[in-house]
Amino acid sequence: MDNLIPIASRTFSGHPTQSVNAEKFWTFLSVSTPFHKWITRRISEYDFIQGEDYLLQRARTKGRPRSDYYLTLDMAKELAMVERNDKGRQARRYFIDCEKQLKKRPALPKPEEPLPSELQRLLDEKIGFYTGQAHIAIKRSLTASARSAVARGTPDPVYLFDMWSDKAETTLLLKQDVHSIAAVSKFLSGELLKFHDRVG
Repeated sequence: MDNLIPIASRTFSGHPTQSVNAEKFWTFLSVSTPFHKWITRRISEYDFIQGEDYLLQRARTKGRPRSDYYLTLDMAKELAMVERNDKGRQARRYFIDCEKQLKKRPALPKPEEPLPSELQRLLDEKIGFYTGQAHIAIKRSLTASARSAVARGTPDPVYLFDMWSDKAETTLLLKQDVHSIAAVSKFLSGELLKFHDRVG
């Protein structure tokens, strides 16, 4: 039953949504009605909404106009159900199974929220201070430490970041090679934990 009807992600109402090509779906259902007559009739009968339930993309093939319809899985399941035949029931079970498999996939990480403007300015100043081979690694280390300060809900993350990054500055300047960055990151994290315990 794998890949019974190809499913792909497309954007519906600004959101990535799993969808199927309506003509390929129609072919699988073995409907006797011509495709364009079938799809327009179903859209009209069940009040499906363009952009929410289906997409309509127009193109030209060898100079001839062509209309491609893409259906959300919810719309496809509904159309499969109204066919009232074995192919329709098979397609509906297939879509339900595909949705279950998609839910098991790990969620994509959410985009990181921007840091407070004052903390970002201070972070940029610190990063700009460093040059050489270790620049990228130091940038990652300091950025992670700044985010940690915000995530822990410390009373004043700007002051906290400034305090323990200043303490680390001498260590960073003395260790400008990439191999020392892990030790520097550990040092910064240790300073954060000690400060958080004192103010917590």
